[in-house]
Amino acid sequence: MSQTRRQFLGTALASALTFAGLSDGNALGKRTLVKLAQLRYAGNWNPRPNARTKLAQELRFRTSVPVDYTLVNLSLDDPKLFYHPLLILCGDRPFTLSDDETRTLRRYLSLGGFLWIDAADFVAGNQFDASVRKLVGQLFGARKLSKLPSDHVVFRSFYRVSSPAGRVLVRDYLEGVTLDRRLCILYTPNDVFGALEQVALGNWKYDVSPGGAGQRQMAMRLAINIVEYALCLNYKSDQVHLDYLLRKRQWYIRRPTRP
Repeated sequence: MSQTRRQFLGTALASALTFAGLSDGNALGKRTLVKLAQLRYAGNWNPRPNARTKLAQELRFRTSVPVDYTLVNLSLDDPKLFYHPLLILCGDRPFTLSDDETRTLRRYLSLGGFLWIDAADFVAGNQFDASVRKLVGQLFGARKLSKLPSDHVVFRSFYRVSSPAGRVLVRDYLEGVTLDRRLCILYTPNDVFGALEQVALGNWKYDVSPGGAGQRQMAMRLAINIVEYALCLNYKSDQVHLDYLLRKRQWYIRRPTRP
């Protein structure tokens, strides 16, 4: 019998994260530092090298997630993989995992791990996109990526997000793979990390199109939601922020539209 995510966090992570009192929303152990881990594979695995640092800073500033700014880069043969409930895979070129790597990733996901795949230069049917879909087939056979509904928990795990925005907006939906009623793979096609990438003095590296600053902010909020979801799973489905609080805090951003 596969473990639940709570069991994964309690055993496979060896107490790296502790879930306590989910009913009252205290989902993360306050004394635990979360590190944003990224998969290192053969290929252009790190096209947005500074984006995770910005995301970690914003997580610490905006949320109660106890974040460690140390960047963790892991290969699939690293035993420390199982200390991280969230694994990020970025790319803009074709890639292939070995049979051993695929088996390890399948085990990681089956035990409760969460894989966030972000396309740095998405074009439908391009080589990175094709590699992602091939990998999903190797992991789960007939199971394929499917569109997430607009009311999925990932769109409201911290902020209410109305658009799957990134550096671009080439698709107006996210895709994912559900395993045992939980999302175990999330595919963001609009280059979320490109919207977060910075250069010297904190300047943004890339323009965001078509929605500009508002779209960049939406991408940041989506990224925060994804991390919250990966760490806390579905507890927000019954604990979503009240509309009243959202209005009072003026968190709404106009949904960007494609040209």
